[in-house]
Amino acid sequence: MTEAQSVNMDVESSSPWVKSLGLGLGMLVFFSMLFSDAPEGLSHEGWTFLAIALLMAIWWMTEAIPVAATALIPLVAI
Repeated sequence: MTEAQSVNMDVESSSPWVKSLGLGLGMLVFFSMLFSDAPEGLSHEGWTFLAIALLMAIWWMTEAIPVAATALIPLVAI
């Protein structure tokens, strides 16, 4: 068998506990940033944007929800 044939093209999704952890961790990071003060030199809008971006990044990495649904978060959050 050649190397190309031995490569498994199936991509496994995250395990259920990783998805649950990502869902909870993403929400925890988002709300903790949302209800804390922005660092000096960063506007409230910039801090909110960063909170949304981190939520999306955590959910993308853990595949807590489908990637297509994660991409819609800014439309819902703003």
